[in-house]
Amino acid sequence: MKVFDIFATMKSIAVWAALVFAAAPKLWAQPDDVLRAKGYFEGTLNYKFSVDGSWAEYIKEQNAIEFMSFSIKDGNFLVHLYGPDQRSEPRHTQIDEDFFLPDGGIRKPQIFPTTRLFLADSNQMYTVDVKNERVFKREIYEPPVGEIPEAKPIGDSLKICGYMCYGYKVEKKNETIVYYISPKIRANLAFYPLESTRATASFLTRGLNGCIPLKTIRTNKQRTITVTATQVIPRKLEKAQFAIPPGFKIMGYDYRR
Repeated sequence: MKVFDIFATMKSIAVWAALVFAAAPKLWAQPDDVLRAKGYFEGTLNYKFSVDGSWAEYIKEQNAIEFMSFSIKDGNFLVHLYGPDQRSEPRHTQIDEDFFLPDGGIRKPQIFPTTRLFLADSNQMYTVDVKNERVFKREIYEPPVGEIPEAKPIGDSLKICGYMCYGYKVEKKNETIVYYISPKIRANLAFYPLESTRATASFLTRGLNGCIPLKTIRTNKQRTITVTATQVIPRKLEKAQFAIPPGFKIMGYDYRR
């Protein structure tokens, strides 16, 4: 399974044209809270994964992702993914001890090699191989060239981790994606110019106004993958925590994937 399926496929989704409710078509307006959102989130979001559908057991057998931690400061973000062979659940209350070294960088060793790092200053997305002390600047997945995706509101809302979230939806030929976003959990899009950014992240989807989804539901004929926030931890982070660890070798193509 890819390092971060939820983030890494965002630039391939197609624009969703209309929503149909009851007997008549209706386009829902953008929630005012999302349109007027101000301020940016700094801290960590922890998530859990679930899989349903005819392919669910097969996906689980492939050492599928079960938990994720996403940390962001300004334009830098760091994603850690956890499989079932690493530990039952991240120790959410000990973020620094789990994820970061005292002088910055990523703690090692990490059994499940799925860590991604985006550095805004260099506009570079890295795949981090903690076990072998190296980072890769390219991987097999390349976002397809095409129209930038746009999410449309669906008129639904729910509370996640105490935050009111609004539903948005995009559809492509073989998959439907629904996001639930809160205007209080938002990234600064100024760090990610659409015409040049190398970042791949769901909050870059047009229509979300930079809001980081607290719940994502990806559905096709074979499976439904649901990613739900279990903790939202606003906190000050240091820039040094978003750095390639000293001594790690910077490599080009990630041939492992």
